Amino acid sequence: MTKKAYGYMRASTNPKLQKNSIEIQKSVISKFAQTHGYEIVDYFIEYKSGADDSRVMFNKWLNTCVSENAVAISWKIDRMSRSLGVFKKIQNHLHLLRFCELGDQEPSLLTLSVLLGVAHQERINTSTR
Repeated sequence: MTKKAYGYMRASTNPKLQKNSIEIQKSVISKFAQTHGYEIVDYFIEYKSGADDSRVMFNKWLNTCVSENAVAISWKIDRMSRSLGVFKKIQNHLHLLRFCELGDQEPSLLTLSVLLGVAHQERINTSTR
């Protein structure tokens, strides 16, 4: 029996500057889904900063998964977000989240908070260069 899921892929800049990023993420998510018995219904893709918690496709992805009780799959936590503020949006839906880098399990609060903190700090470091 397959479980319904939606994939989310994000790159910070336009396709010309990161032309392989989305394809790589999609490939990893697709393999993860196949390995763990998920059926990817659709993919949500956007080119926006992970610091922006009002990203249209991110919010559609999360809202769709919540309303359909579907699994939300992203390659890495930093592809989902580079903002600590996103925790407010996802904290009640951790049971739906899967990150390929963490395996097929609900992310723990500790793991998620540490990796979001790292992603947030990487964003700060990148913007100061």
